[in-house]
Amino acid sequence: MKSLTTLLSVLITAFCYSQDTIRTVSNEKIIAIITEVNKEDIKYKKFNNPDGPTYSMNKNELNSISYFKGEKEEFVAFKTIDNADKLNDDELFDLLTVKNNVVFIFCENANAIIHATNTISSWGYWAITKNIEDADFILRFNIRFGALADGYGNAQFIYPETNRIIRETKEVNTKMSMDFNTKRGVINKIIKKTIKPMF
Repeated sequence: MKSLTTLLSVLITAFCYSQDTIRTVSNEKIIAIITEVNKEDIKYKKFNNPDGPTYSMNKNELNSISYFKGEKEEFVAFKTIDNADKLNDDELFDLLTVKNNVVFIFCENANAIIHATNTISSWGYWAITKNIEDADFILRFNIRFGALADGYGNAQFIYPETNRIIRETKEVNTKMSMDFNTKRGVINKIIKKTIKPMF
C-alpha cells in the first residue's frame, strides 16, 4: 500500500510539471502539450485531453509559451492587419482604434506621458500598454510651449508596424484653461476636445 501511494505521488508530480502554458495576446491561458513549433504557427494538444485533436495557433496570436522544463519563449511581433497597405487612412483608423484595443502612448516629455496615461485610463475606452510591441496603435502627443507658459499641442494616431500616421488632430492651446499645470492642461485638452469627440 505504501509503494502504491509513493507511485501515485510520483505520477501526480509528473502530471503537474509536464504541462506547457500558452499565453495569448488577449491574455487567455491554455494548459497544453506543445507538439510542434513552426516558423509561423505552433501545434498543441489540450493537456486534459492528450489523445484528443491537435490544435494550431498562429504565432501572431501568442504572447508567450512557458515550457514544462522551465524555459519561456516570448513573442513580440506587432499586431498586423492583412492588406494594411491597401486600406486608406480612415479604414485603418477604424480598425485600429475600436473600443478595448491597446494603445501605446508616446511623447518626448515624460510628464506628458504620465498625464496622458492618467486621462486615457480614467476614460476607459482603450487598454494601455507600456510595451510598444503589444499595441494596436500608437498615440503620439506633440507639445510645445510659448510665452507666458502657454501650451500647444496635438496628437497623431500611428500604425506601429510601418509608423504610418493615419490621423492627426487639430492643434489646441491652454489659453483660457483653468489648469495651472501647463503640460497636464494641454494633454487633457487634446484628449477631451479633439480625441474623445471622434468616438
